[in-house]
Amino acid sequence: MKSHPEYQILLSILGILVVNFLTAACRAPASPQVHVDPLMTTAAPLTEKPITETPHPPTTEPAPTSTPICLATLPAASAPPDDTGGKILFSSYRDGESEIYMMDADGSNLIRLTDLDDRVAQPVWSPDGQRIAFVRRIQGMYMEIWGMNADGGEMVHIPTNQQLVDTEPAWSPDGSQIVFTSNIDSYPDYRGRQVIIFNLFVVNADGSGLIRLTEGRFLDTSPDWSPDGVRIAYQSNRVGNFEIYTLPVGGVKPKNLTNRLTDETDPAWSPDGRKIAFVSDRDGNEEIYVMDANGENQTRLTDHPLEDKAPSWSPDGRSIAFYSNRDGNYEIYTMKADGSELKRLTDHYNFDGFPSWQPGIHSTITLLQENVKVIANRIDCLDGILIP
Repeated sequence: MKSHPEYQILLSILGILVVNFLTAACRAPASPQVHVDPLMTTAAPLTEKPITETPHPPTTEPAPTSTPICLATLPAASAPPDDTGGKILFSSYRDGESEIYMMDADGSNLIRLTDLDDRVAQPVWSPDGQRIAFVRRIQGMYMEIWGMNADGGEMVHIPTNQQLVDTEPAWSPDGSQIVFTSNIDSYPDYRGRQVIIFNLFVVNADGSGLIRLTEGRFLDTSPDWSPDGVRIAYQSNRVGNFEIYTLPVGGVKPKNLTNRLTDETDPAWSPDGRKIAFVSDRDGNEEIYVMDANGENQTRLTDHPLEDKAPSWSPDGRSIAFYSNRDGNYEIYTMKADGSELKRLTDHYNFDGFPSWQPGIHSTITLLQENVKVIANRIDCLDGILIP
């Protein structure tokens, strides 16, 4: 996978700044009478707390000597820059067969990326915003995972399970792997009727190293990889109705996050990994909801009698794209992450759906800052040892 040069430059700069900060923060004081306040809280100012000289109280006993404590703490993270721009991918039947299109986040500058005889849909951006994975229907019956550049060039097949239905690709955070759903476990019943089963699989971005994640006679679908690379959220009907689950990438027991009697579908991680947007029909029709990553604080964002589907976060986590038939046919919409400021981006009588918002560099830097902050707060500066 190609690397974007701007990412490399900015990440290098960030690395240098972090190293310089830790080096400066971890210098031991020159005099044993100088003390560093160890109570560095999140409410501390953005600059380092000044070092003050405190005289020892009069005593007949010798003043005890103590080892100075150095707590390196990165400045509190400020609000990320507005990064709701970028491009939004979607699939549409506006030119006959389903093709993949790209537009700006305000709906302008619409570009058609594919022009194939086969049906293509479900486009999704790679983490660096340079590649696109999508689903291509072959011979009118099989579905395969394919990839292409952001401009629609260099289209390649990503080999998975041959001559089956492999669909719903989602990238790992580092772009090296793709999780998808497959009907490889479907089977005919005693009357010869096909019993449809979907399970989750992971494959390297070049099609090698196929790994099974789930196994059972259920419909495990709509996977989305967490930003930290540790878990995969997905929907499953293993308890009868569809619920949202998370599963460690190692394949340990899945955790049910929603626990409802209604259908909960289409999970999508927020860029910082703290929230999951999803679809629920608990109020009688499909609406967009959001919850904490552990399933708590489930909140309804949309309120319309028709269907709202497939949420996709903006790179800064402040907005959500989705598609809906609230205006008579399926169109792409955006709203703020709290459900306000609804905007319609497309306007065509044919189907527009499956939006995917291009990742942004500002959100990448912000996430790296948070990760470095966690590490820095666990460093014993005098010994250079990570504190467990």
